[in-house]
Formats: sequence, structure tokens, C-alpha cells
Amino acid sequence: MNHPDTRNPAASKKSTDPAPEAPEDPTAKATTGDVPKATDAAAEKSPGILAPSLANPVASPGHTPAKTIGSGPNPTAPKPVEPDPKPAASKPDKARDHVSDRIANPAPRRMGPTPGSLDEVFNAPASDGREVSPLRHLSDSQSSAANSVADGQPDAVAGGFSGINNWLDSLPQPELEQLGDKIYAAPSSMKASWRQRRNERAKTAELKEQRRLIEVAHVEAHREAGDREARALAHQARLEAQVLEAAHTHAKSAETERARAIAEAPEKSEAPEQPTATEPVVSARPTREPRTDPAQLAALVASAKSALENQKETYEPVYVAPYAVPEFGPAPAEEPADLRRRIILGAAALMAAVVSMLNLDTLASGNVETLGSNYSLLSIAPTAHLLWPVIFVWAALGAAYSWVPSQRSAVRQRGVGIPFALACVASTLWMLSALNSWLVPACVFAGASCFLLYATVRALNRKTARSRRERLLTDAPVCLMTGFSFVVLASTFGAMVQSWGAERADIWVAAVLVPVVGYASVALAMTERGRIILAIGFAWGMFWLLVPRAVGTNNSIWIAILAGMAAFVVLLATENRRYQIHHAEHRAARGKATDFS
Repeated sequence: MNHPDTRNPAASKKSTDPAPEAPEDPTAKATTGDVPKATDAAAEKSPGILAPSLANPVASPGHTPAKTIGSGPNPTAPKPVEPDPKPAASKPDKARDHVSDRIANPAPRRMGPTPGSLDEVFNAPASDGREVSPLRHLSDSQSSAANSVADGQPDAVAGGFSGINNWLDSLPQPELEQLGDKIYAAPSSMKASWRQRRNERAKTAELKEQRRLIEVAHVEAHREAGDREARALAHQARLEAQVLEAAHTHAKSAETERARAIAEAPEKSEAPEQPTATEPVVSARPTREPRTDPAQLAALVASAKSALENQKETYEPVYVAPYAVPEFGPAPAEEPADLRRRIILGAAALMAAVVSMLNLDTLASGNVETLGSNYSLLSIAPTAHLLWPVIFVWAALGAAYSWVPSQRSAVRQRGVGIPFALACVASTLWMLSALNSWLVPACVFAGASCFLLYATVRALNRKTARSRRERLLTDAPVCLMTGFSFVVLASTFGAMVQSWGAERADIWVAAVLVPVVGYASVALAMTERGRIILAIGFAWGMFWLLVPRAVGTNNSIWIAILAGMAAFVVLLATENRRYQIHHAEHRAARGKATDFS
């Protein structure tokens, strides 16, 4: 690779000599970089022949002729001049600025002395990195700017992207202090802007609420004005009807009196005496007052009736609850049957609670094959049976509540006592049959329990609970057992079908029974004020049917979807019922309109 420094033929031959070369002079190296670029171009075209101007270059202002390596001192050559720290500007050559020429003829890299300690580094004088940089001819903007000023030419940027470089150089340097201040103040400014937006939203919401209240006030004012106008019209119509009726009665009575007076008067001569001039002439025939037209009278009566009807329509209808209103009258006299009912209910609930607790480990462990979660497509996970002790203990608390003096002969207790006791007995028999894998008796007992619980819920609907305690201790255990028993009945029936070997019918039975028990549950849960405990019991069973169908070995995504949808619909419908009734009762208490259509 050719060095940009100029050499004579003797120096070229000397380079092949194995003898060590003389050390390079930094001054000569610095001056060789300032040789006119046209000379380098000519040297590259004819490398074997050196022009005389290369051997003895003419010193230009600011330039020092380079030494010829390997030759002695030249007496005719001018004395070398020490180079200035900043060489004089020279006219740049376009060929010299070409990137390919710079790559082909790179400047040699000179390594500076390596410091031996940190003191030398700290005590070393500051130097310009351009003198030792191997790419100083690419990045030395000061020398190029000086050359351009000296030659009177505009600045030229080296490289093939001069426009982009000039644009980048023209960009102002960022104000780091201002940028740091902005970054430091960013959290507080964001917090202030967020607070401002929040205040604006609050003001907007307040204005919107004020407009709404004004509109409501206008509507109420128009409504009251209409009511007053209707009442005034009705009152006026009634007064007019009374006046007309009084006038008609008075006219009729006057006519009757005149007729009677004429009939009782003595007969006079055919030629009565002529009245004198001073006496007034009285006609023998009495004058009649003008009668009211019947059509006009009928029109007035019709307008009065319409005004009354309009006035009635303006009044709000009386709130009618969509369930049986609680009766707060005294309870009937106690009978001997009430005592037997309380004893039977308490014994049945206590027996069911004891049996469920004793067999809870077997029920929830899944050791019984027919109670396993993967026996059929309707089998629920054994964990679901953990609800049985809760149900029966709650039922035992309800049976104890029936001994309270206010509940001993209550109509509600008479209606639910015996059916609920029989339902507890049927559920206990189902539990014992299922533990022994007697699927047919288990299905029968489960069906009987569901029927008895259905009758119990209907008896509760006929007499609404009068207090929260009565609703919690009498209605809640019945509803929880009803919702879960529907799921147990479907699961037992599916296991019975599977035990008969009807594998193909299992999927159809499951697809039909899940919507059926869901419909029955939602129909009972939407009675009275909305029985949310019944919906919770049903959703508990459906959840433990969904889990094994989704992740178990005997899985079915369609049955899992049906179970999830059934639980969701029952919960949503029940809560909607509760919300509607609660909202309607509050509106009725404020005198507002209610609608249950």
C-alpha cells in the first residue's frame, strides 16, 4: 500500500534493503499531508516515474518540503521551516476528497507514548486529538473550513452524504440543563395536568347533573301545572252541571206551581172587565221561562265526566307487590298437631345432620365408583357433597326456631314443617343408597326429595316471611337444599343410565337434563322477592359438574358450557328479580310510578 508521503526513486529502492529504516520525522510526516492533491493523483497514474516537482517540491506558504528518505542533505533545498500547529489552508481537491481515494490511501496510525502511571496521565498537557487520529483527514472540520476561507470557496463536507452532514451540523445542540429540568419536573407537571383534568371532569359531571335536575324540575312543574288545570276544569264542569241542574229543577217547580194556581183559581166571566189605564194589563196565560236544550245539557255532562276521568289518570297507581304481602296478624291457637310437627321436623333434621357428618369422608373422597366425578357425563365432583352437612345443620337450626312462641302455631310453619321433614328423610335415604351403589333406589329417593322441596317452596310463597330472622332460619335451608337437590337428581339419573350400559344415550340425557333442572331452578328462584339462596345452591352443584367435564378424563366441553350457562342464568335472573322489586318498593315509597310488566 502506498504511503501518501512523497519519495524519490532512491527511496523506493531503499525500501527493499533489509537494513532498518531510519525513524520517521513527525515534522516531515505532518508536512507530507499538505502536499497538493493533484501531485498525488499524477503519482498514482505513473508510479514508476517521479516528476521533478515531487523530488524538489516548491515550498508554498504554510508548507514545509518533506525529507527524502535514504538520501543525504540537499544543499540547494531550502531550510525546513517548523510547521505551525494549524497548517495554512490550501485549496481542496475534489479527487482528494473522494471517499474511495481515502480508503485506498489511508493515513498511518501513530500510537502516542503509553503513560506509565496515573500521575503521568493527570499531569500530561492537554493535546488536540486531531494530531494522532488516523481519520483526522475525514473529521478535521477546522482545517477544511480554513482552506475554504483562504480560497474563497464555500465549505465542503467530506463524504458522499454532504447534504445530510450539513443538515446534521446545522442542528442546534440541546440545552441539557433545560432538558434535565423538564425531566425533573415531569412528575409534578403530569400530576398537575391529571388533577386539572379530574377537576374538569368533575365540573362537567356537576353541570350535567344540574342540567338534569333542571329538566326534571321543568317536567315536574309542567306535570303539576297540568294536574292543576285538570282539577280546575273538573271543578268548573261540576259547578256548571250543578247550576244547570238547579236551574232546571227551579224551572220545573215554578211551572208546576203556576199550573196548580191556574187550576185552583175561580172561573171568570167570558167578558172580563177592561183594565183601567192605571192598572197594568195581566195576561191570563202564565209566561214560561226558557228551557235548557237537552243536547247542550248532555254535552256539558259528558265534558264533566271526561274531565274527571282525566284527573283520575293523572294520579299514580297504587303499588301492588308481585308477591304475597306478609301477614302480621296474630297466630292461630296452638293445636296438638303443632307439637307433633315440631318433633318430627326436629328429629328428621337432626338425623340427617348426623348421617351426613358420619359419611362425609366417604362422600367427599370419591371412593365409591358411582359417586366419582368421571362415572358419567352428569357426575359431579365428590367435593360438591361437602354441602350436605351445612344444609342439614341449617335445617336443624330452623327446626329449633320453630319452637319459638311466635312460630309454634304460625301458618307458615304448619305449611312447611311436614314436607320439609319428609324431604330431609328422603335425602338421607338417597345418601345411604348412593354409598352402597344402589342407583335405582337412590334415583327414586332423589326425585321424592325434589318433589317435597318443590311443595315446601310453594307453601313458603303463599305466606311471605315477616322478618329477616324468619327468612334466614325458615326459608334459607329449604331453598339451599332445593337448589342442590336438583343437581343431585340429574347426576344420579345420569349414573343410573350409565350403569345400564347406554353410553350413546348418556350425552343426550346430559344435554337435556341440564337445561331442564336449570329451568326448574330459575322458576323457583324468581318467586317471592327472589330466592338467591336457591340460586347459590344450584350454582354450587353446576360448578362441580363443570370442572370434571372441562378437565377430567370423561370430559365434554358442551356439557361444561351448558352447566356454566345454566348457573349463570339462574344467578342473573334471581338477582335481577331482587333488584327490580327493591327498586320498585323504593319508588313506591317516594310516590313514583312502578311497573312490573
